[in-house]
Amino acid sequence: PGEPPSEGWEPSDWELEIDRLFQQGAQELDESKRKEIYGQFQQIVAEQVPFFYLVNSLSLQAVRDRVENIKFSALGGAFWNLYELKTES
Repeated sequence: PGEPPSEGWEPSDWELEIDRLFQQGAQELDESKRKEIYGQFQQIVAEQVPFFYLVNSLSLQAVRDRVENIKFSALGGAFWNLYELKTES
């Protein structure tokens, strides 16, 4: 279930555990058991304090083919390394 793992990403033990708990909680019909499962999930999240991106914006960026040394980044877009960019003569 869910998205395939990111290539090259090695999840930590706690990430694997919250994935397991989240799926288990989503499948549990008994409300008291589900509450206990999500309580365990929340305890791990509170201890590890990760970022949870519930929504990813869809964006598309284009750069002319004359521009060299483009390095795309999920955090900074296409121009985060602006000082390294060069144009083809």
